[in-house]
Amino acid sequence: MTHMTKKGIVLSIILIILLLLIVINIILQDNKPIKPENSPDNTSHNEETINPNDKFGLYITEETGFNIDELKAYRLPIFVQCGSKEDETCKSMMKDLETLNFEMRGKAFVKYLDTDKYLHLLEENNFDYSKQTIQILFNSDGTPYISTETEAFGYKMIKNENEEHIYTIHRGELTLKDMKLLINSLIVK
Repeated sequence: MTHMTKKGIVLSIILIILLLLIVINIILQDNKPIKPENSPDNTSHNEETINPNDKFGLYITEETGFNIDELKAYRLPIFVQCGSKEDETCKSMMKDLETLNFEMRGKAFVKYLDTDKYLHLLEENNFDYSKQTIQILFNSDGTPYISTETEAFGYKMIKNENEEHIYTIHRGELTLKDMKLLINSLIVK
């Protein structure tokens, strides 16, 4: 065994300390909670930051377009909230709607249509709107949602002139928990 010089011992100690610092840094980085960049807490959702090619984006605009038949073809539940950003019900639901959109990305379509700006997109898809926040609901197989609740709970089955059920709406406010339960009930197995 050779005798190490003082310089060699000092270099060895420095190398060991550097390696320990690197290992400690890696451990600390791995234990940090990392949120995705587009999580509801890290992103201010607004129409200016939308990607028109993102089919699962929250906002329906001119750029994203809105074609209900195209969404139905994906065979995923569809939940479209329609209302004015000035409406108190709509305002109170927006944070929960953003959270739901983030959590259900790829599993369901959770959308918001600002009726003050894009009412014509609703009309182009043959949806009626009467100045009150509504949610338009379709099952994952593309059929209109059939609620076990009555109109007293805000659900209404919309029928055409032949009395065929063409879509279902819910009027009024829903909590995040209610929206999650509703989305789960839209999944047809």
